[in-house]
Amino acid sequence: MKIIRKICGKCPIPVNLTLKQRLTQQIGFGSDPVFTTTNGRSINGVIRKVGNKAFALRELDTNRLRIIPFTRLADYRFEITTGVPPIKNVAVIHAKQASFLAFNVKKGKDYVEFVQIIAEHPQQVITVFNHIIPISQIVSLECLRLKRR
Repeated sequence: MKIIRKICGKCPIPVNLTLKQRLTQQIGFGSDPVFTTTNGRSINGVIRKVGNKAFALRELDTNRLRIIPFTRLADYRFEITTGVPPIKNVAVIHAKQASFLAFNVKKGKDYVEFVQIIAEHPQQVITVFNHIIPISQIVSLECLRLKRR
């Protein structure tokens, strides 16, 4: 991962966890659906097991077990149901699969985690997602200055 520009010491926020440890913390949380960005299909599931290179997601609708490699994590995002968290930092992240305007960026030992906010105009719905992406999938991360008015 290449950090293009680091504006302040608080971006990204360092976290002393590996990707496996961070995903292991998510085991059993069934209230947070996982959405795939590749086809827009919602997958309501629970992480059941985390390995060294993949994790197992049990789909709640079909009871199907889906194995998702860490390299495909950028295709998935976890919905945050608690509302919009206070913004601590802002960055532009370019991953191999997509680019993101990211908020509250944290950097673990081998992953980057951030919040993405999507506003849907026709429904006037704001959805807050949490992304966890392996550093190996990040091309660049550029921290931006927050300007207060």
